Amino acid sequence: MEPIFPSLLVRKFENKAPRGRALDLGSGQGNDALFLAQRGFSVTAVEIRKDMAEIIKERAEENQLKVDVVQQDIRDFSIAENSVVFISAMNCLHYFLKQEFLDIIEKIKRGLVKGGIAVIGLFTTEDPMFEKAKAEMIVQDGGGFRDDKGRKLYFPKPHELKKIFEKDFEVLFILKRSLQTRVM
Repeated sequence: MEPIFPSLLVRKFENKAPRGRALDLGSGQGNDALFLAQRGFSVTAVEIRKDMAEIIKERAEENQLKVDVVQQDIRDFSIAENSVVFISAMNCLHYFLKQEFLDIIEKIKRGLVKGGIAVIGLFTTEDPMFEKAKAEMIVQDGGGFRDDKGRKLYFPKPHELKKIFEKDFEVLFILKRSLQTRVM
């Protein structure tokens, strides 16, 4: 059985959320989703890549965990209002242009229940990847970059995510590239 290694921030904040429905957006191999399932959440993992979605399913079965795996672009994934107690979006939201990023953030905000937790990890304009994108990619109107293969990146300014959340949420923790919030 392959070990489950959740992100440190998901591990740190999952115990602050009431048990209930959890979402892991941009799940990759599912470490955060599987960990949340182990911790008693009813988990949906959203992953666009078919190969990764299959890996999550296999790992859940191998670990005897129930994880609903949805192979879908998170831009198209619907989050019902006030329906989720924990949302993880670790290192996936920078793969969009600015307006797509903002639209996903609004879905996350609307989806959280009172007392719910959002853990978001992303790169900002202070990350070395930003300078590399500026040098190698095409700047897009409205914010972000695109390359000739269609790959997109957006880097919010430091504390931009905090400003988006702080009006309606209690910001629990902020690191240069991560933010954890609780619905007030």
